[in-house]
Amino acid sequence: MQAKISVIMPVYNCERYLEAALQSVLEQNVPALEIIAVEDHSSDRSAEILRAAAARDARIVTLFHEQNRGVAAVRNAALSRVTGDFVAFCDADDIVPPGAYEALLGAIGERDVAIGSFDDAYDNGTRTHCQLGEDAKDSSFLALFSVCCLWTKLFRTSFLRENALTFDESMTIGEDVVFLANAATKNPSCALVPEETVYWHCQHRPEEHCSLTHIYKLETYRKHAECRTKLLEICSGIPECRDYVYLRFSWDLERHLMLLSDEHEREEAFELFRSHMTKYEFEKRPRFFKAMTGVPYAEFVTMSAEAYFARKAALTPRERVADEFDCGMIGMRWIWRYFKGWLRFKLKGSE
Repeated sequence: MQAKISVIMPVYNCERYLEAALQSVLEQNVPALEIIAVEDHSSDRSAEILRAAAARDARIVTLFHEQNRGVAAVRNAALSRVTGDFVAFCDADDIVPPGAYEALLGAIGERDVAIGSFDDAYDNGTRTHCQLGEDAKDSSFLALFSVCCLWTKLFRTSFLRENALTFDESMTIGEDVVFLANAATKNPSCALVPEETVYWHCQHRPEEHCSLTHIYKLETYRKHAECRTKLLEICSGIPECRDYVYLRFSWDLERHLMLLSDEHEREEAFELFRSHMTKYEFEKRPRFFKAMTGVPYAEFVTMSAEAYFARKAALTPRERVADEFDCGMIGMRWIWRYFKGWLRFKLKGSE
């Protein structure tokens, strides 16, 4: 019996990229596959393009929503229609590179999940590699969260169904994180293929396609904070979870805080940030917080939002790098910022 992969693809306002995404999946060299594409009431030509593609290839199964329901509801609708032995996820503006599903299918064996690495792919053809971390082999939690996304993973359908794993439809941000958290509590067996690039996460220009994740408003900040709280609650019995939330997710939460432009929203977000950073015990918290923000943790606990932002504004890059070096991070975040700045300059120059 041939193994079949069901690829879940949410479709919403992606007319420029949809055909390429579909084709990249259909060209995968695997015994059998289906694409379950759910069109979530787009305002562009996505529905028309999807209908035409499905008419050409019977492997594309379509579902059209009469009103926009959000990506969690879309994925749940697709999960209920899966007929394959395995489930993969692909967004309608991304690309699955040649050989990706073949590599994951070849690695999974009798395990519950196979996991690879991915590239951030830019519109001018350049890519940056995001490697599956070395710590992924230490636990199923770290395996699932080393690359915190759905697209790099191939799930055994029976594992998802036996554990009733679905997406929280009340969430518009972080629903994938909560899905992975619930999966981690089931202690799945994982096959790791870090040498394989199994997904191209396409970084389109913001004015052309901007996800909710990159909208810097108080409302989205609350949802990011809620996502991290839920992760800690769901995985409270997993020792690696707390360190993971502090060492990886807190960077993004603090960065989002600094990108809020409205003064009153920043003050309210600051209180959410402080609640998040002080609520849970973390052995390395004072050193880590100083490295992440440049502000001593003992002062942060009681200082006002105004004082915090003033302290941040007064910091020099040299001080920030020194703090990270003292914490053992060797200023890697600044190296990454320099590289991203250089890449943006090159992309702008190529237009």
